[in-house]
Amino acid sequence: APDLTKACADVINAAPLDWHIIHIAAKPKRSAIRLARLAHLRDLVKFSRVPTNAAGYLISYTGAQKLIEPRNRTLPIDVEMRHHALSGLDVYGVLPSLVVQNTLGSSTIGTYRHKTRVTPAQKLREAWHLYSKIGLLKYLAVSAANIDGAMRRLIFHDERIRIL
Repeated sequence: APDLTKACADVINAAPLDWHIIHIAAKPKRSAIRLARLAHLRDLVKFSRVPTNAAGYLISYTGAQKLIEPRNRTLPIDVEMRHHALSGLDVYGVLPSLVVQNTLGSSTIGTYRHKTRVTPAQKLREAWHLYSKIGLLKYLAVSAANIDGAMRRLIFHDERIRIL
């Protein structure tokens, strides 16, 4: 965005005090909950499923401390942010994005696709984290919207997500 510095300041001011990471270049495939309306028709959101992407994000001091804690690391940073509840991170996003990733060139990462092994207990922990942040009614609404979105993608190839 042309006003990236001001927009980032607005995002931080609208964010909950305990935020750790805010995606500013996210392309979600699932629905999100609007937490605040920002300038230029943007929203601060809580993702129902954090997108895998590390092209642009804001990180708080507390979030940085959590990320550098000594521990066994088995996931790339973008995947670790997707499974944020496992690291105790609180992740938010801005939609539409403030930063657009250049996807025209070829990747320097390679074509290897790792398998993320997330146990049912870890998935339950992630669901509980979302539920505790947004409440039961919004959790049920976003879950229903995600099921509807999955069916629309499958049948109609509709890539739109809902912001509830």
